Amino acid sequence: MENVATLTLDGNGSRYWGMARDVQIGDTDNGRQWQDTLSFSCLADDINGDTVSPLGYCMWQAANSRWYLYAIQTAATSSGTTNANILTITAVNALAYDLTMKTFTDISYNMPTSRDSFAYCLQNSGWEVNKMDTMTTGGVTLDLSGDNAMSAFSAAVTAFNAEVDAYVEYDQYGNLHRYVDIVQHLYPYVNASMGDTIDEQTDVVDTNGDTTNFLDSTQGRTINYRNGLAGFTRTEDRTQLYTRLHVKGMNDATFADINGGKDWIQDDKANDLWNGGRSTYLEGTVSVDNIAQKQAIMDWGKKQLTIYNHPAFTYEITTAYMNPEDMPERGETLTVVNFDVTPNLTIIAEVFAQHTSDDNPAEDTITLGEIRTLNAITPNTVLNLENKINSHVMKLIQEIKDGSKAATAVLITPAGSVWTQGEETKSVIMQVSVDSTNITTYLSPAAFNWVKYDRVTGVHDTAWEAKHANDGYEITLDSGDVGYIACWCDDDFLKAEAELMITGDNVQIFNLTRYKAPNDHWGDKQSTAMQYAWYDQANKQVIINHAYAGSQKSGTYTDTEYCRYKLDGTLIDSMIVLGGGHGSSFACHIVDGKPEIYTSIKDISDGKNYLGKFVWKANTIIQLDKGVTKLCSMNGFKRLSVDFDNGYALTTATDGTVEVAQLSDVEAGTWAPVYTAKVQEFGMKPQDTSVDNETNTMQSNDISFPYVFVNSGASTNVDKRLLICFNIVTHSLVFSTNPDADQFGGRIFNPDDNSRYDFEPEAIGIYMNDGSPFILQGFNYELPDNSESYEYRLHIGLWTTAIEFRDDSGDVKTYPEDDDEVIAQSGGE
Repeated sequence: MENVATLTLDGNGSRYWGMARDVQIGDTDNGRQWQDTLSFSCLADDINGDTVSPLGYCMWQAANSRWYLYAIQTAATSSGTTNANILTITAVNALAYDLTMKTFTDISYNMPTSRDSFAYCLQNSGWEVNKMDTMTTGGVTLDLSGDNAMSAFSAAVTAFNAEVDAYVEYDQYGNLHRYVDIVQHLYPYVNASMGDTIDEQTDVVDTNGDTTNFLDSTQGRTINYRNGLAGFTRTEDRTQLYTRLHVKGMNDATFADINGGKDWIQDDKANDLWNGGRSTYLEGTVSVDNIAQKQAIMDWGKKQLTIYNHPAFTYEITTAYMNPEDMPERGETLTVVNFDVTPNLTIIAEVFAQHTSDDNPAEDTITLGEIRTLNAITPNTVLNLENKINSHVMKLIQEIKDGSKAATAVLITPAGSVWTQGEETKSVIMQVSVDSTNITTYLSPAAFNWVKYDRVTGVHDTAWEAKHANDGYEITLDSGDVGYIACWCDDDFLKAEAELMITGDNVQIFNLTRYKAPNDHWGDKQSTAMQYAWYDQANKQVIINHAYAGSQKSGTYTDTEYCRYKLDGTLIDSMIVLGGGHGSSFACHIVDGKPEIYTSIKDISDGKNYLGKFVWKANTIIQLDKGVTKLCSMNGFKRLSVDFDNGYALTTATDGTVEVAQLSDVEAGTWAPVYTAKVQEFGMKPQDTSVDNETNTMQSNDISFPYVFVNSGASTNVDKRLLICFNIVTHSLVFSTNPDADQFGGRIFNPDDNSRYDFEPEAIGIYMNDGSPFILQGFNYELPDNSESYEYRLHIGLWTTAIEFRDDSGDVKTYPEDDDEVIAQSGGE
């Protein structure tokens, strides 16, 4: 492809004007579609007319740094006012053009997948798939047809509810590659965890009157709609508002015979609000062709009713009223709160259209709306939004800065303040609280200023202070270091975010239909519930444990089986650990090419509890001292995790006790905790003998020092699922979130008071991938498929969820060394 002209706005080429780029991933009917067009004008003499007829291309670079290739469709020349000819070009994304120029042979799919369908549409087009999510239509069949491949491609986009981005890149040899991303979400879909809601600040102004008055500053991407906001246009659409839904399943099946003869469900509160409280209802019909079970059809219908029981709102925002860094990209999800609707209406809205004008940015607009094929907001979504923003902590921080409240700081020495023989180091930790709320996690390391001085003479140890200037909330003293040590905090470094944040981007990496699980080496069926899982990233395998009661059981105490699978669900091999227990958290790493597992275990000869370790040996049966190396004795049952990189072991107990010990001590035969806590400090209430349903069923844990992760939630749905992360050193809650089934797949139903579907948290682990951290979450869950059998609907699933560390790098300040450098930097004399 030959470059014949360069058009710019910065004077380095010929100028262009009247530029408009319009891209959509949805439409005002709240459905999925993809369009990408470009138009602009320039002087005709600046471009060789032969290059635009019959076909030429133009490339444009967007704010996301990607280059987009457009096929010129029309090139109109007109005379200007200065005897210069004006060329006006309209173009379409080259992917759309190339597919439009391809004939298409109709095809029908049973159990269609996105990979097969889109690969068929794109074949021989010259476009390569760069990113492709595995998506389903929710149906059992899909027919693709059309006059050309673009028609079929568009139909597939709608059917799979996909988002598309088509762009080009040059490789190192100058070859042009045409890429297309076909994914569920171009940006992580911000659902219950609200991962992207507070990463930036959007200023909202009120332009009523003679002056522009600052009205609000929302912490993050929560768009608060009020009357009179500058640059906002809200459109309310009631054409798809229903307060009563008739629901049909496979072969027009209904749930009428389990619902008092009614094939419909209704929302009386929504009808009172949106239909004036009339006795009639706003009725509609929805259908799903891959669910046959009656209760499943009813629960699916309830989910649809939450989507359609309010008007659809779209928002057009003129981005000239926003800071450039605040402008959302298409596909980015925001929370929109309508304060002028009673009650306040909170929805998840996505940027589905974007208008860009390089030469007139004041015309730039974005259009947001509910994509109604996605999930509507749920109570857990609102709860997790509150958890993410943590308005309570934000209020306390603001009161500190205003001077209306004072923070309380406490210095803690876990190993005491007196040196004993043989001690090489001691730690001193600072914890900061306001009104009994620990806010240490919201302080940047730069906030902590450590000082040491002689209390008699007042002389400071400046060398010591320089050494510990950037240590943050914890300092480590060398052997024999004594003196008066204090720390003061600079509230300029109080942050709006905790030191670690969880996103809403969940990607499933493993799924096993339990009744289809193969027999193990001993002929026993592997169909019991997962208790914990470890992900071997290097070999693309997982090890899952579960309670074992098969043909090789010990008969005295509960045994554990560990099964190793490929990610496609193929069983590789397994091991049985006699006395291993019901199965719970374990730790694993690769040593000399083999998995080495650390776990809790009972001695089946006397029932005493220990920590032990063993090296993987396929299809063997082992027990303590017979394949399992005894590490140290424990007082009762513990759930074990190990941070091999930092050398720490973690245990939790059923009463909520958390203990962290040096791994070296454990290997030496001693359990000697150096940090302790209780999960009750962080809002988790371990299950006890009460019957008030206010407790949490603790499940699993992991550690990446100093961060501890614990999850909870019963299979019976009697308690709310909970995942907490806290700093074991500072005892500061880092985040708390309620894993919601909607986050992990549209076909998984949220258990509620009216359904028995399983969605039980099991595994929680933290991993690194090329320096980027993520957590592994595992659930025993149920898909309401075409079976009346509960056992046939059970699955084991593993998902990765990205987590992000707060960036405090900008807090590190350097100062001039002397006056000469001050003068040089300031330009003075």
